Amino acid sequence: WPTLSALWLAAGGFPGWHLVVVFTLGTILMRSAGCCVNDVADRDFDRHVKRT
Repeated sequence: WPTLSALWLAAGGFPGWHLVVVFTLGTILMRSAGCCVNDVADRDFDRHVKRT
């Protein structure tokens, strides 16, 4: 998780539970949003992909 390692480095140590929770939830939320956007963007392309 590069976000948490960057948070630790920027804080010079443990940044506090509040920031860890906020950044963890933000990372999960943005990753999920990216997957949804990708599914919408690929919906026309996906139906032409042969499944095994």
